[in-house]
Amino acid sequence: MEKHHQDVLTRNWTNLCSDLDTSLIVDYLLQEKILSCDDIERIQQNGKIQRDRARELLITLLRKGPNAFEVFVKSLESDHHHLHELLLRDYENRSDKAKDCGVDELQRQLKLHYKTMTRIHPVSWLPQHRLSLIDVYTELRLVPTGSLHAPQQLTSDQQVILGNLFSPNAFSEDPKRLLIEGEAGIGKTTLLQKLVSMWNKDCPGEECGSPCIHTFDLLFNFHATDFIGCTSIPEVINSSLLAQDCQMSAEILKAMLQKHNIVFVVDAYDEACVENPLLNQLIEKRIMRNATVLVCSRPAHLKQLQIFDSIFVVSGFDEKHQVEYVDKFAKQGNLSRGPLAELRLKMTNELQDLCRNPLILTILCMLCSECLKSDSVKDPRYNPVNMKSSANLPYMYRSPKMCGIVRLDLTGTFAWLSGFSVELSIHSDVWCPEIGGLIPKLRTRKLFI
Repeated sequence: MEKHHQDVLTRNWTNLCSDLDTSLIVDYLLQEKILSCDDIERIQQNGKIQRDRARELLITLLRKGPNAFEVFVKSLESDHHHLHELLLRDYENRSDKAKDCGVDELQRQLKLHYKTMTRIHPVSWLPQHRLSLIDVYTELRLVPTGSLHAPQQLTSDQQVILGNLFSPNAFSEDPKRLLIEGEAGIGKTTLLQKLVSMWNKDCPGEECGSPCIHTFDLLFNFHATDFIGCTSIPEVINSSLLAQDCQMSAEILKAMLQKHNIVFVVDAYDEACVENPLLNQLIEKRIMRNATVLVCSRPAHLKQLQIFDSIFVVSGFDEKHQVEYVDKFAKQGNLSRGPLAELRLKMTNELQDLCRNPLILTILCMLCSECLKSDSVKDPRYNPVNMKSSANLPYMYRSPKMCGIVRLDLTGTFAWLSGFSVELSIHSDVWCPEIGGLIPKLRTRKLFI
């Protein structure tokens, strides 16, 4: 029996021992598998007075499982109605107070946990390279699926700012299931981190958007893999978001989830879409129907798109925000603008399409800063003459100062790309074991020497 249920019984111990006739309820408790035959024999032992039998029953119940309290209260309903009402009233009064206190404590614990999300790791295979989300976050183009065009043709009216993500649309006045799709490295995770950090701070007013993220009493931020192996939402919350010494009972969490305005933010659905029944139940409204659920994924992993009230696509940086991001990166790394001048020039020409992807732009910025520190050591296995039209982005080098991490030589990259105009498309995702990370494999469609 859970601690708060034990407390209800002990607070009403005197009344229960005085008025409870165990002979009227033990058969029901046996039927519901709360008591065993041995338990009943011990409780109803000859020679015991009614008070002693009631005391023995209560002591036995305290040692039983989590369902014992609920079944015991139900057993009192017909023959001990006044005791039934007494326990229910006590439990409900205490539960209401616990819920109110519990929500404040849960908010505090979540906000402590989310403080770490102000740091971002823009390149997954270089975890030691961290940036400040506050200092470098740059607005991404977020487009509703009804406004999909080529990136160059998008207007400001067709784009959605992060603060208006939960706004009503032509398909729903109150969107409850939202999907954000985007290719690898396009900034989906960083976008979610920004949203969580907005909730973690006090509402700044109108600039927060409409409806404001702060209309949600509780925000639960998960990676899709957090749901695997769990059978309930309280279990996921306790195992993924709360410290072991701060976890809450499933019953209290369930009550809070039902009473308050909740948003679930789930990243990387594509990485855990198989054998993840609890997450799929949440998305499909088979549980937590009234909660808001925001899911991020690479394209084509969520088949039942009719479930979603709003669907958006992240299309990366436009030209203005490419420049803004490079300037913020330079300021964060204390770089002078000189080393980035060549990159800025190429961003308006040969590298324009590539630099729409925040991951690729970050790598190019890192290479600019690295070029100041050491000269590259060219890999003798590479021969530019033999480079085919379909290749990984394009020159790979090793640098002793980068501890063997494969990197791109900026000068060589620019020289290779400036020889012709390129139309590039994402061909497939390939695992590169040398860098231990996922990089886009780029395919050249047309070459004009």
